[in-house]
Amino acid sequence: YVAPVGNPTYNQGYTDPAHPLPYGYVWAADTGHENIYNDGGLIRLNWDIGDLSLTAITGYEQNKLVRWSNGNSTIPLANSVSRQQTPDRQLSHEIRLASPASDRFNWIVGAYYFDEHNVSESWSGNLRAYTAPAARPSYSDTWTRTLTQSAALFGSATYAVTDKFKITAGGRLSRETKTYSQAFTTATGAVTFSDPDDWWLESSLSSPYVTNSAASQKKTYNSFTYDITPQYSFSDDIL
Repeated sequence: YVAPVGNPTYNQGYTDPAHPLPYGYVWAADTGHENIYNDGGLIRLNWDIGDLSLTAITGYEQNKLVRWSNGNSTIPLANSVSRQQTPDRQLSHEIRLASPASDRFNWIVGAYYFDEHNVSESWSGNLRAYTAPAARPSYSDTWTRTLTQSAALFGSATYAVTDKFKITAGGRLSRETKTYSQAFTTATGAVTFSDPDDWWLESSLSSPYVTNSAASQKKTYNSFTYDITPQYSFSDDIL
């Protein structure tokens, strides 16, 4: 992580001849890493109710990004350390009932539900200050969360006027609610860390911390969409 050089410098190109590092040391490498986790699944069930078809679909997916830079206490200049985590979870349900597609008049109706929980948390800090004014120990935590919940009812029907001419009409009524929250926290006073290896955890701080700003907002959207589509088949191969 360090290398002997003839002209010691601070990390990120900062040089202060009045406050040099111990001779022979220089920031040599950024130990940044990034891990991405992803998994999920889908279940689809079908039932025949007389001539009707009932279908139920449930899907689940979760993702998590973990990114950090210089987060190792063995690096002599652990300045400008950072860490970010962005877990995301999605759950959806859909159920629909349909008549036989071969009927002259056929239809489908259904309902849909979606729930998403997305969080992003970023930490930054300086773990050590070798000499002033190069750096002062510091800590900050930025947290945001977005919750999304939506539901919809939908339906569509097709009528075959003739063997070649059909008319399809459908509609969808939707309602979505989004809730956004955020908070910004910093350590105060003389910042010290009891556990530099897990410096981003509030439990590793030996200093008090305060939430400088926090906010939350919720909004709901309603919509209705529809379509009417005529279809004419010029031949068995061309619609």
